[in-house]
Amino acid sequence: MKKVIFSIAISVIFLYLALRNVHWLEVKESLFGANYLWMIPAIFFIAISFIPRAIRWQYLLEQEKRISVKSLFSVIMVGFMMNNVVPARIGDLARAFLLGKKEGISRSLSFGTIVLERIFDGIALVILFGIGLFFFPMPSWAKGFVIIGLTIFGISILSLMLLKAKREAAVSLLTRLIGIFSKKISERMGYILHKFIGGLESLGKPDHIFLILFWSLVSWLLFGLEFHLLFFSFGISNLPFYAPYFVMAIVSLGTLIPSAPGYIGVFQAFCIAGLACFGIEKNLALSYSVAVHIAQYIPVTSLGLFFLAKEGISLSSLVKQKNETKD
Repeated sequence: MKKVIFSIAISVIFLYLALRNVHWLEVKESLFGANYLWMIPAIFFIAISFIPRAIRWQYLLEQEKRISVKSLFSVIMVGFMMNNVVPARIGDLARAFLLGKKEGISRSLSFGTIVLERIFDGIALVILFGIGLFFFPMPSWAKGFVIIGLTIFGISILSLMLLKAKREAAVSLLTRLIGIFSKKISERMGYILHKFIGGLESLGKPDHIFLILFWSLVSWLLFGLEFHLLFFSFGISNLPFYAPYFVMAIVSLGTLIPSAPGYIGVFQAFCIAGLACFGIEKNLALSYSVAVHIAQYIPVTSLGLFFLAKEGISLSSLVKQKNETKD
């Protein structure tokens, strides 16, 4: 409950920032004057951008089991759908549960690969974000954003590599510490950590690291086409070719923050901030952010609900079961 309240509070704060000093008549004119035919290809590219994610996850899980891209795609869509309808980004936990149920994969191991996914997503986004800095003069906060991002994700990768290299020592230390209070719980937590580290095996293969980063970049470039196409919807022109990808990187890094379902508020605030770097005024930027958000929400939520129904699992049961401690 605390996580839910915190996530909603974060969204309220960012929504306030997004809506502050907005002229609603201009926002209405922008929304009603847009050409929404561009939404059709935009939605298409959003949907197919998750295929490279499934390919990437296949590489991350390869040491444990070779799973079809089709099966992984369905699990990914369910997870992202849950992030759209349930607060606190619990879709990642649900993905680990659902993959374990479908493929017999340890949930802790599966979650370890999902953590790696998030780190590689961050690295890919920072790369795309950083490229813009070489072509266009950006405010100092943007440069600081890149430096902080690279530092955080770099330290994360190094920490996980160290954890993988010292697997037995890490498990032993954890079990000894928890064993002071409960031997049963310590054994359980040691087993979970052991499996979690098993999901980091790709870090020991340089070729896998390259492929994982490659498919991360492909996924985000496809995702960025939606931002590009909807520029046309709102008549946003005369911007550098990388502008939509720069804005996408800012928005996507921003939505890593736990927030209300569908990243409401956070999405709009970071989209407005990204467009402001290119001189787009706030009223138009807000209208654009709403359209981009809807174009993402529709395919992700629809596909996720479709695959969830196909698995014969209700949303409420998945929310409850993701809290189970059984591996």
